[in-house]
Amino acid sequence: MSLISPSKFGDCSFCENKQTYVTKRGKDYYCQTCKRNADNKKQLQKASVRNSVRSLGSYQKAEGILDNIQELTIDLDRVLSRYIRLRDMEKDHKITCYCCHKRVDWKKAHAMHFINRQHIATRFLLVNLKPGCFECNVEKHGNLEVYAERLEEESRGTVEFLREQANEVANVTRDELKQLLFDYQKKLNLVENKLK
Repeated sequence: MSLISPSKFGDCSFCENKQTYVTKRGKDYYCQTCKRNADNKKQLQKASVRNSVRSLGSYQKAEGILDNIQELTIDLDRVLSRYIRLRDMEKDHKITCYCCHKRVDWKKAHAMHFINRQHIATRFLLVNLKPGCFECNVEKHGNLEVYAERLEEESRGTVEFLREQANEVANVTRDELKQLLFDYQKKLNLVENKLK
């Protein structure tokens, strides 16, 4: 960390402001307004790239965007979330929360993970994902006690299996993520017919 402040009084390189508070970036000096405008422009560019990466099916190389593991993971999370919610959607376009049985519009529902998403070995397993409401997933941090009970009711040993899998060291390659994305995108395409 530098002890020298990047800000001082001077002339802005981009507008008519003279002897004002400026920030140095590279060889240029920005007044507060120009700095804010430059930051906003940079943020919009990043958001544009991020949104194009996040759009469904962007696992195919977009122009100027490399399909790295982080981008593929973001896409896969979005496809899986949509798939889980649409798979369990009923005719009235609502889902029933896996934990509390509350009825929620599928667009407001969440795809809940029993084992946290940081564990890559279980992150994309369908048995680890269930549709839920905002309260259970966010406010109750997954409502894990009820979640575990429900998983065990459905299939004995599921909780233990998921916990063991979570402890496995998993290195996912780009090709594996692409294949998972391709497979789940096909499943998503099938369940999206419910929306018609």
